[in-house]
Amino acid sequence: MLKSLSLKKSSTMFLLVAMLLMAFAVAPAFANPTLADGEYTINFTVLKDGTSSASTMDGYAVKPAKLIVENGQFYVETTWNNASWIPDIQVDQDGDGVYTDADLIGTSGNTKTVGFEVADLSAKLETKTHVVIPFLFYDSWYKVQIQFDESSIAPY
Repeated sequence: MLKSLSLKKSSTMFLLVAMLLMAFAVAPAFANPTLADGEYTINFTVLKDGTSSASTMDGYAVKPAKLIVENGQFYVETTWNNASWIPDIQVDQDGDGVYTDADLIGTSGNTKTVGFEVADLSAKLETKTHVVIPFLFYDSWYKVQIQFDESSIAPY
């Protein structure tokens, strides 16, 4: 009986360890994706510079963004409310400290859609935004990061 109890404990421990290993080995559906060419949606958060907290800028973002994959390259289109307050959005596409203007895709009412290449969806994208609110005599540049949620990728 003692031998049977010891065998049960060993078997239980083995199963527990195996289940834990399997849980950590299974990745989210799109983690490090090799996505087929096409259009997808992806959620994102605009973060205060150097933090994991949402920026005020996040409240102006229309979500999800559109993700376009072509030949393994990622191009993201984001839409922003109160576009007249955000005349410029620049991104550091390569992480080299060089910021380039996002492409203007289009405007509608007081929203605008901009697009830019993203080298790595799992990394925070360094971004600068120019905020101008004329009636408040406000004009300032902000540095923020865009964090994409790869687990949210879905067909467009």
